[in-house]
Amino acid sequence: MVEISPTGWAALYKADSGFVERAVERFDDDGHALVVDPQRGALVPAHHLSGFQFLTECARAFSVVPSQPGWRVVGVDDDYVPPVRVVEDVHAWLVADGGMGWPLIVNRESEEPDCLMRAAVAFRNPRLIGPGDEIPVADVEKRE
Repeated sequence: MVEISPTGWAALYKADSGFVERAVERFDDDGHALVVDPQRGALVPAHHLSGFQFLTECARAFSVVPSQPGWRVVGVDDDYVPPVRVVEDVHAWLVADGGMGWPLIVNRESEEPDCLMRAAVAFRNPRLIGPGDEIPVADVEKRE
């Protein structure tokens, strides 16, 4: 699910496994929503891709601000089998136009060298821990 995009919109597509969302990166001069087509390596009108259903609203990215040292996010990372409870340092905050924010953490699994950070929205049951607050040791395995 797309929770945040540069435009505040996501395109919904019907796929074999259910539904898939893609972030709308921008709108062209004719007002068409543009999404990334990974096969072509280009931005294309959202309605040109197979399975297009409609556009749906999401938060619009507004700014990134550095985090005060000591903030951490705790949650379940389902990218591991079995899922692992982890704690990650928050390095910055991604802020949406409505004031909502997401913690940005190091992107350890990225296959793309430019993608050094990611929003911790993928964690299940995320919880923020402020500077100086203790994390129950039995509750979390720190990923090294």
